[in-house]
Amino acid sequence: MCKTHFEEEEKDLLPMVEAAEMGKEKQKKLMNQSLEVMSGTHSNSFDFLLEGLTPQEAMQYIDLLMTFGDPNLISSFLCSDVVD
Repeated sequence: MCKTHFEEEEKDLLPMVEAAEMGKEKQKKLMNQSLEVMSGTHSNSFDFLLEGLTPQEAMQYIDLLMTFGDPNLISSFLCSDVVD
């Protein structure tokens, strides 16, 4: 299910972002807004989502997040189990 979710994002959402011809700053803003929403809805399931991926796919996903996202928001996802 995780792979399906990520494939849908790649198939449906990423082309819309590319079609909008956003610059890097707008892409970062959109990513951070998405991360803020995700932190309230399913940050506790982030580890579960990553478990559905191969190690290489998980690293690619985290690399994508780190490229465009706020490191503090991303670290809140990665450290949520430690804090809980």
